[in-house]
Amino acid sequence: MATDSDISNILKKLNMGYLVENFIPEKITPNIMGILSSHDLQCLGVRCRNEMVLLRNECVNYGCQPPTKIYHEAGAPKYDLPKNVTEELLLDGFSIKEISLLLSVSYGFIRFEKAHIFNNT
Repeated sequence: MATDSDISNILKKLNMGYLVENFIPEKITPNIMGILSSHDLQCLGVRCRNEMVLLRNECVNYGCQPPTKIYHEAGAPKYDLPKNVTEELLLDGFSIKEISLLLSVSYGFIRFEKAHIFNNT
């Protein structure tokens, strides 16, 4: 399980140590980095898209908790993920494989989400 010291070490490794004081009070760990939107990261002080990508990539190495599955009476379960997270990661240039690792979901799920996102725009 990732801890506050893990995120602190990651930020320092990426020369973003000045952000530790923003992440620790909010209890941000590498486990949840994949589901934070660009807006969330900006609120934490990560302003540059390049830094967001570097931070997310580094957090993948620490593993992630899979999102909660929501079960319905009929049909397959759905993941409790904000809709804009997958879209933002795709627009940031992450591959389907990278996104599936980052969010701890299957490759097929992300491929389906990508098709759904770009067919509805």
